[in-house]
Amino acid sequence: IVVSLNAFLEGPFKGTSMNTQLNSNGDLPLSQPFNQAPWNYAGDESVTSITNANIVDWILIELRQSMGNAATARDYTMIARQAAFLKSDGSVIGTYGDYVPYFDVPITQNLYVVLWHRNHLGILSANAVTHVNGNYSYDYTASADNIYGGLYGCKELSAGVYGMISGCL
Repeated sequence: IVVSLNAFLEGPFKGTSMNTQLNSNGDLPLSQPFNQAPWNYAGDESVTSITNANIVDWILIELRQSMGNAATARDYTMIARQAAFLKSDGSVIGTYGDYVPYFDVPITQNLYVVLWHRNHLGILSANAVTHVNGNYSYDYTASADNIYGGLYGCKELSAGVYGMISGCL
């Protein structure tokens, strides 16, 4: 399945997009940074260089299945994870180029997506992710109602634009 996601990070958000200062300064790691607590993700995603100037940082995508609503999409319902890149316009792309991430997992129930960042609070889709012909898409930025917990789980970054809350884990 293909998963097309949009999200913003509070920290680098500047008006309508995110700055790419970590990337332009050469401060982004070349290997996914989620191999430690609290994520303990053992994925081997890495690149030899970050050639896309629009990359903001790494992000970890977690897919969860549930027969119910978002409240039932718990950590034990996780079916897949993958580290990817977040671009300045909020789009999530795979490490293999300017393409949306894909997963080789069957979806048999409602699909919910959690996004993790190394210095922002994680977010869970409030609604099941919609799909057309195996292509799943979700926009966390358009409404607080798109994020589980509403304004308790996200921050309004500018009028009508929502994103992940910066903070410590």
